[in-house]
Amino acid sequence: MTKESAPLEFDLSAEIPLRPNNGDQLNFDSAALKADLVLSGQIQAELWLSIDVPDTDFHARVFEVCPQTKPLLLAFAIKRARYSSGLQNQSVATSEQPFRLAMNDFNYVSRVLSKGCKIRFVVSSSSWYHQKHYNGPGAVAYQTVKDARAAKVTLWHDNTHASQLRLPVLKSLPVFNTQAFPLADAAK
Repeated sequence: MTKESAPLEFDLSAEIPLRPNNGDQLNFDSAALKADLVLSGQIQAELWLSIDVPDTDFHARVFEVCPQTKPLLLAFAIKRARYSSGLQNQSVATSEQPFRLAMNDFNYVSRVLSKGCKIRFVVSSSSWYHQKHYNGPGAVAYQTVKDARAAKVTLWHDNTHASQLRLPVLKSLPVFNTQAFPLADAAK
């Protein structure tokens, strides 16, 4: 393992530096929020993609990006292209035709995003901390560097192939009953 292949420490706060976009990921930023936004539930993404290799992995991450703090990871999902139609229906890419990849397995999130912050959606097809995928047609566990292929990935977004990110937005802030568990200072 080389120094560059893994971080030297893990920050469990979920505040992480975003790696620079060197052409190996797509970053999509929202406009700055005009008001607080409440997310509660499961984020979902529907991506229309084409690849020029038999198979590859896709990693999607959603961040809260605020002016004065580090980006905060809200949720992530991972999907292998060969399972785009479900775990029982493996298929390898046969052409560069677009296929639908539903990423409905993001972890759940419940957070108030602050006014002035942005939402960043990041999609990549490689990740050091999961199983190494060489983009070959066989079982990933048996692939070696001899199977390695660079993948050309195209994310489609047009009238026929509408890639989208769906956020679980609450229309209003929930009202909390502070009387159920009063604070110790409130009893004085």
